[in-house]
Parts: sequence; structure tokens; C-alpha cells
Amino acid sequence: MGTAHRKFSLAGGVAAASIVVLAVSGPALAARRQAVAAKPRASGRTVIGLSTLPGGIVSGAEGVNSAGQVVGYSGLGGGGEHAVLWDPTGPASFRITDLGTLPGGAGSFGAGINAAGLVVGSSGVTDASHAAVWTPTGSGSFGVSDLGTLPGGLLSSAQAINAAGVIAGSSDTAQGANHAVVWRATGSGSYSIVDLGTLPGDDSSGANAINANGLVAGFSSRRSGTNHAAVWTPTGSGSYSIVDLGTLPGDERSLANALNDAGQVVGNSAPASGPADRAVVWTPTGSGSYRISDLGTLPGDSIGFASAIDASGRVAGDSATADAASHAAVWTPAGSGSYSIESLGALPGDSSSFVVAVNDAGLVAGTSFRSSEPERAVAWTPGG
Repeated sequence: MGTAHRKFSLAGGVAAASIVVLAVSGPALAARRQAVAAKPRASGRTVIGLSTLPGGIVSGAEGVNSAGQVVGYSGLGGGGEHAVLWDPTGPASFRITDLGTLPGGAGSFGAGINAAGLVVGSSGVTDASHAAVWTPTGSGSFGVSDLGTLPGGLLSSAQAINAAGVIAGSSDTAQGANHAVVWRATGSGSYSIVDLGTLPGDDSSGANAINANGLVAGFSSRRSGTNHAAVWTPTGSGSYSIVDLGTLPGDERSLANALNDAGQVVGNSAPASGPADRAVVWTPTGSGSYRISDLGTLPGDSIGFASAIDASGRVAGDSATADAASHAAVWTPAGSGSYSIESLGALPGDSSSFVVAVNDAGLVAGTSFRSSEPERAVAWTPGG
């Protein structure tokens, strides 16, 4: 109902961006900071409802690539969900493909897609859920590979894949902690896994995004549930350095959701407790340092989520009221560090929406919903 698969909130003190567990047998804060002026502007976009698989009533979009292919999940007629791909077939039409599961899996979830059409996510396996990659094999068909886990781990989830085919996500360890990881193809459908570790003193982490340069964005967390946004930078020979991106002044928690090839990172910052996230962007200033800016909200809203960023620095996410009524939004750079903000709206009859992805052409993907009704995957066409 609404945000069943949302993975970008810091509400409750825990980053909900780690492992997607599949059934295998089956935002209150006044606008107290406005570091970046967000000026509303009209949206010239059209919202398109994406179809479900036969009999399914629920769906959600999770990623989009440069070709306009959208990946996510759809409910099934008999219950459960499968990872799906929506291929554009015209200016406002898409064809859905069921990507299936790993052998023995009862469900699957699509999270990211690269320019070559490789899809990553997770799939149920016997008594567990594993990160998976679906590879196009021609004529609309896909092969699926199990990415596995860290040694001794039971669960894993892939969130993003870059142009080189490097995959970022999370795996639990033999000790039960969740760690950010990357997988690299080693040939013949096999992959090696690298544990990215945590910030000093933390015990868990998760990776949400990876750019063309191999930088990984996500979070690192302490047992208390205090999360900080983090970026891992490859240093050679499979090693990585980690940087704490910090929070807005006075906040205690943050989460990085996406980054572009220029190294700009977007996500959320929040105080110690309560549903009070603010959409933020971290801009690299050199030598591993970053400057954080509050993106602001739509008029009347007090909460923001930044979920995606394109090559031009345009940010996609949503703006919400204190009682969590969310409105899909796009922040566009307007010069001198300021942004204009546009509300994207929702499907007719729906009251809420949120965004999870945007490509460089301005195609936005996300979810539309109303109270007590199943969520629906949507795409917003590029505006004027």
C-alpha cells in the first residue's frame, strides 16, 4: 500500500536501503532549513501508468536507463511479485516482460539497469534471497545468474549496475551483519564479491548506487541505528577508501541514494528521531571533501527525499507533508547553487507519488498510489 518497496527513508533511525527480503515460500518538521532556495515551476510532463503482469494489481518502478527501459516489480495473479522490465514501444507506451526468478525462487525484484540492458535486483532461492543479474539473450529473453553472498552469508541484494557491469549492493556476513559490497564479472557468468566494509566504529553498511568511475554511494551504520551517508572510492587492486558525507547542521542521520558521474551525491539528512528527512545534495569540493546543500520542498511540505540525479545535476525524488502525503518532484539547477522545483503529480484519482529514478533525457520513473489501494509503477515523460 503506497510505499511497500520504498528504500530511501531514514524514519525510525534505520536506513531501509539494504537487503530486499523476498517471500521464499511464499516524513513532522517545519521547513526549518532552506540553504538552497527551491522555486516552484510548472511541470510539462505526462504521467504514464505502466502495466502489470497478468492478474497482478500492484507494481513499482525502481530504475531507468538511457534507452528509456524501466525496471521494477509487478504482482502476480496468484500472489507474490516478479522482477519486470518495461520496454518503450512509443512516446507514451511500454511493453512489460516478466524476468522470472532464480531456480526454486518464489519471487524476485528488479532494482537497477544499465545502458546494455543488464538488470540487477534480488530473487528468492531456497530458504533465502540472493542478489541476481538478468542478462539479455536476444528476442526479449533473459538469463539469470545468482550473485551469491559474502562467505557464510545467507542474504544479498543488488541495487545498481554501471556501464562496465560492476554491481553494487549488500550482503550479510557470517556474523549476521549487513555490509555494502560490489560484484565484478569474472567470465562465463561468474562474479567475484568484494566487501566494502564500514566507517570506523560502525558494524553495518549498504550500497545503493555506483557510477561509471566505480564510486559507490550508500550508508554506514552503528548498532544503535545511527546512519551516515558514505561514498566508497576504488583505490586499485580491488581496494576502496570510504568517506563519511555527514549531515545537515544539527542532524544526526543521513543516507546516500544515488550519484552521477561528476561525483554529485543525493540522499536524505534527518535529526535523531522522527519522520523529518530533508532532500540533500553533496557536491565534491576536492580531496575527498563534500559540501552539503538542502534542496528544500514544495510549498506546504516539510519533508524531502532525493532518490536520483542525472548528468546535468537534475535531482528526482519527492516532497511530502508532515503526515507523509508524498508528491513526486524534480529539482533543476537554476544557477548560483539554487534549484527550481516542479511537482510531477500522480495518476488520475491518486493522491500520492514518489520518484526513484531519472535518466539524462529527463524520463522519470516511480510509483503512484492512493490510500488503501495498491501502488502502481509510473513514468513521467520529459517536460519542456
